[in-house]
Order: sequence, then C-alpha cells, then structure tokens
Amino acid sequence: LLALPDRPTAVLYSNDTMAIAGLSYARSQGLSIPQDLAISGFDDDHLSAHLSPALTSVSSDPAARGRAAARLLRADILGAQPRTEIVDCNVVHFRESTS
Repeated sequence: LLALPDRPTAVLYSNDTMAIAGLSYARSQGLSIPQDLAISGFDDDHLSAHLSPALTSVSSDPAARGRAAARLLRADILGAQPRTEIVDCNVVHFRESTS
C-alpha cells in the first residue's frame, strides 16, 4: 500500500501486533507518523500506549461478550425465544499515531 502512487493517509490494522509492525515499516520507509500516515490497531495491547508514537487502538471487552453469549445460550437451552443482544463495549483510545 505504501508503494502506491496515491498511497493511503491512514491504515487500520485488525490487531495491535500488525499495527506495531506496520508502524515500524512505515517509519523505515521515511514516513512520519501521523503526519504522513495515521495508524490504528484493534485490541489495545498493553504495549500500545507505551510506543513512540503511542498507538491509537480500539479495546473491546471479550469477557462482556462471553457473558452475553452464555446468557443467550442458557436462555436457548431453557427454551426461551431466540433473540439478539447487542454488546457495545468497544472503546477507541486516541493516541499519538493518529491526528
């Protein structure tokens, strides 16, 4: 992507490990983060806040999602009507890798 004539101004990675590697690669190519390229990850790894620049990331609460899944499964086993439950526990942690 970074070699394209019209390269992106931002990349969102599916996890922080990939975002950290992408940040490192972009910097090795002479790009300034976030001035030339904004980078964000997903899962808010504990290292993300301690990078330079600190990585913007999205945290989710897997335990909350698991509790919801268990509730729905238990209700299904007990014969309740199937239903959908929205578990909105994603939080964006804006840090230095985005402007």
